[in-house]
Amino acid sequence: MRSREPKEAQMLGNHSQRLGVAFEDVITKVSEYYLSKGMGYIKKRYEPYKRVGKPLSGSRFIGIHTGASGPDFEVFLRNGRSGLLEMKMRTSKYVPLAILNEKQIEELSLMDSWGYLSLICLYLNIDDGGFFVIPFSEWKHTKKKSLNLEDLAKFRITSYLGTQKEIPDILGAYINDSPTGVQ
Repeated sequence: MRSREPKEAQMLGNHSQRLGVAFEDVITKVSEYYLSKGMGYIKKRYEPYKRVGKPLSGSRFIGIHTGASGPDFEVFLRNGRSGLLEMKMRTSKYVPLAILNEKQIEELSLMDSWGYLSLICLYLNIDDGGFFVIPFSEWKHTKKKSLNLEDLAKFRITSYLGTQKEIPDILGAYINDSPTGVQ
């Protein structure tokens, strides 16, 4: 395997960052929709950091990462369910299970063991791709190292929200599943 030239690696990193921001915008739209309908709330969790040095102008500062980040979002649903949501995006038909870091696995596993929502929202940016929401209990495998489209088929999101049906209903199955009796 050849090493990437610095400029090529930087371009790939910039492209990945733009796709990640676009995916995060989708999750924000889902949260805004759910909140406007009184169905739930999805809250972004930020990476752990520590401020260093003196404050800069315009409310800016210099920060350093203090450790691995856990799942990207906290989920709170009107029916009383809550938990964590990690988002991942791939441009391949195969999704390695190792794309979760140790901190994400630790926190998702804990939430799963306590009966909270513990979900991975996956977007495959390929032909026949789309959005998938996989419970962490289904993500863990002792025999497999990756998932393919066939493995993911039962987790595909097929319903969409909004006037133009442009927002994937990533938590619809969990909103309608009402352990507290609230609908």
